[in-house]
Amino acid sequence: MYLHVIPHSGLANRLRALASGLWVADDAKVPLVVSWAADYMTPVPFEALFTNRLNQDTACLTALPTIRLENPTAIDLGVDEGDRVVQVWSCEAFSHRSDMRAYSPAFWAAVRRHLRRLQPVPEVRHAVEHGHSAFSRSMLGVHVRSGAGPVGFDRADQVRLEDFFFEIGRILAAAPRTGIFLACDSGAVAEQFRDRYGDRVVTSHDAFPGVTVGSFDSVSGARMALTDLLLLSRTRCILGSFYSSFSAVAGIMGGQPVRRLGGEPGQIGGESGFAFFAAPTLARRVAWRLRSWRSRCRRPTRAPAPETNRP
Repeated sequence: MYLHVIPHSGLANRLRALASGLWVADDAKVPLVVSWAADYMTPVPFEALFTNRLNQDTACLTALPTIRLENPTAIDLGVDEGDRVVQVWSCEAFSHRSDMRAYSPAFWAAVRRHLRRLQPVPEVRHAVEHGHSAFSRSMLGVHVRSGAGPVGFDRADQVRLEDFFFEIGRILAAAPRTGIFLACDSGAVAEQFRDRYGDRVVTSHDAFPGVTVGSFDSVSGARMALTDLLLLSRTRCILGSFYSSFSAVAGIMGGQPVRRLGGEPGQIGGESGFAFFAAPTLARRVAWRLRSWRSRCRRPTRAPAPETNRP
């Protein structure tokens, strides 16, 4: 039998589905075929972003019966039922094991390894290293999907910059030396952050001159989005937008706590497996994490006690 994965929608959604397929195929020991079809949300081929080689040859699937599943979270491979194709058309995470449910902490731990094995193309790798070199010791990741950029967002009215400014202000009050890596879909949003927080704000925009922020209709635009995703995954904690999977997938890759702002009034959004914190305690938890890390770095090593000769 074959597992045929067709990731769709935005870049983060595709990577979530692709990593799920890579893990399922590896865990169940079944051959994997991937169809990375370009569309208006991700109009570039897989090879424009990563150097890994995926089996994208679908010729071997044409003569086999196919079971098509759309956006499942659980699939039944049925490996003992003869030759067939389980086709998964998805932008979600999915699992084939009842003891490893999709979106559970154990599932993310398994999928994370496959996400980290994806090797970006040299342009993206160099941009990530350049951006990471500007990080301070304590870096807060911020992802704002405002809908103000070239790609619209039907939940844009739920994302308020004031919410981000409020949470960031609380964090900076507790840890003043914290830097900010900003991933956003609008140049205007980036300017507001720079006006408010100055040089502590780091973006990937300088590595992609001539590319409109939030525009994914070119190879360079998609590579800038991938750079943002990888840099977010290298921060200590992430504040993200609730109705976007971008910050969630960055948290999967990096394994750090993520909180997405937005949603219904009073609602804390999130998928299972992430440490989402209530608003009154978020700043204290992030500040404690940053201070703990600093203290470990500064802690002097004790010299061994001199030996004494006992009579």
